[in-house]
Amino acid sequence: MPVRRFLEQLAVVVILQLLLTRVLNWYQLGPLSFFVWVLLLGWWQQESLSIIMGFATGLLYDFLVRGTPGWSSLLMILVAYFNGYFPHEKLMERVAAAVVFGLFYSAALAVDTNYGLVWQGGQVIRFSLCFAGLSGLLAVFLSASGIASWNRKNYW
Repeated sequence: MPVRRFLEQLAVVVILQLLLTRVLNWYQLGPLSFFVWVLLLGWWQQESLSIIMGFATGLLYDFLVRGTPGWSSLLMILVAYFNGYFPHEKLMERVAAAVVFGLFYSAALAVDTNYGLVWQGGQVIRFSLCFAGLSGLLAVFLSASGIASWNRKNYW
């Protein structure tokens, strides 16, 4: 992946996540843009970059929401690693991956390493289903619209 394209994607994802968490105060969406971008990097055959960016975006998300440093990074690394082994050639395979990994990530995010389970069971289930559903919908949108395979023209 060219460095310029990577930096453009990183800037868009970080700005989108900042808008979701800081400006709109939608903390209940979690790190949705970071999560889907890490999945997309794996689907584009960039497994090593996906793991590295999972670590970096996880740390950035922990910093944004003042969470336990490293917990989101560990979860993102696990998602990025296992995403490389999950089939992702067809649209429904990508949606299934986004939903399964979304359920895992959001359920594990409800556990704080210092305090244990920080939410009630019903809240964890609602958050997990909402996050997994949004991840699946975003995966459908990005895969079906062709944005994931979009190549910008080189004007310079």
